[in-house]
Amino acid sequence: MGILVTIIIFALLLLGLRKKLDIRILLLGLSLLILCYLTVRDGSVLADATTGNAILDIPAYIFQYLSANLGSATLPVILVFAYVEVLNRIHATDMMAYLVSIPIQKIKSVYLSVALVVLIGSLLRIPTGGGPALIALMLALFFPMLLGLGCSVETAAAAMLIYGNGAIGPADPSCAVAAQVMGIEVNPALWFTGIQLPYMLFSVPILIILFIVFSSGSDKKASAGTAAAQREPLRKPDCPAFYALLPLLPLVFMILFSPLVIPTVSMNVGTACLLSLLIVLAVVLLTSKRTEELQDNLKVFFAAIGNNITGIGLIMMAGMLFATCMSRVGGLNTVADLILAANMPGILTVFILCLFVAVIAMIMGSFYGALSVGLSLAASFVAASGMSEQLLCYLVLTSVFAGTCCSPANPGPAMIAAKTKIEVTTLIRRVFPPIWITLIVSIFLSSLVLH
Repeated sequence: MGILVTIIIFALLLLGLRKKLDIRILLLGLSLLILCYLTVRDGSVLADATTGNAILDIPAYIFQYLSANLGSATLPVILVFAYVEVLNRIHATDMMAYLVSIPIQKIKSVYLSVALVVLIGSLLRIPTGGGPALIALMLALFFPMLLGLGCSVETAAAAMLIYGNGAIGPADPSCAVAAQVMGIEVNPALWFTGIQLPYMLFSVPILIILFIVFSSGSDKKASAGTAAAQREPLRKPDCPAFYALLPLLPLVFMILFSPLVIPTVSMNVGTACLLSLLIVLAVVLLTSKRTEELQDNLKVFFAAIGNNITGIGLIMMAGMLFATCMSRVGGLNTVADLILAANMPGILTVFILCLFVAVIAMIMGSFYGALSVGLSLAASFVAASGMSEQLLCYLVLTSVFAGTCCSPANPGPAMIAAKTKIEVTTLIRRVFPPIWITLIVSIFLSSLVLH
């Protein structure tokens, strides 16, 4: 029954996306439907924490989930976008894009420029750990630059997401979570240099080449009207040139206060943005010598927080709630049990496991939800796969990234679609072929080279 309900819910999700329903309403509505089903099947969704009435427990469950996750999950991303709004007001992001575009503009092919941006995104995952916060920074730094260089809106938007199944890095907390869930002990630095970095050396070039090939073909088939309207050269903004460094401040702080440089101090992206904001306010005050600028920029910052709570914030929370509810249905776990029961050759076992986990991630939209299912299976597959525990664990990690990058329920694609004004289904169609082909080829190469 769980499998049937899972299929029905996913079909309704696709139908709602095709009908262009508001993604927040769609995900919250489906979550409510799932909670009603779970109440009929299991009783109270709050179990022992029930309010005393199973029906009233449904809105109580939603409230408890939102209140527990709103600050930790969405606030860092909201702060990034609010910080970016201040940078936009003082034209710092425009100056950054303008200066970076000068050497890139010398590249004759726009797709080579896109390839460079994808490579930069892959490299930035190493110190930052990726996630929605990195997507926000990539959107601020490189999306307008690619449009100014003549890139189509669809390809530029896809470039903000395509690197999402690249390297992870020793500073990414998902590595520690993955090792803990699978029940293995790893040295983060050795895991990075021995498996993650070698994997990146062949997976990222494959990903970039495939992305260019598929994007070029898609752009040729698409109408030239929208792309042509964006093909305007970037003009030098009216602000000091050193303002171009201000968008980099959060990244600098996260790299500086990380295991890569200063391991004794840690800093998350929200803290980095607030510290960067203080520096930006001081710089603007010194350069403009107008106290009104301080107040005006803070007003922009606070307004952006409110706008993004109702926009990106609700999209992210609705997606996370939907993913959590989907995991409780149980259909995905039933399929996983069937895979465990089959006795197959090592490499075939790894392929099926990784692709199944990627499909789970695509359906659920939740990275950690899919990761918990995939890694609980992976521990049992180690002997049959012939791979080391560390390698199999990492392949499951990359499979989850591949799935969530192509999930309409994941906050990442939803965020990019909302900010670039394209349909989330269009974005997913652009990234799906290169990401999944890269995953398949990389699994095969890993079994030969890294086992």
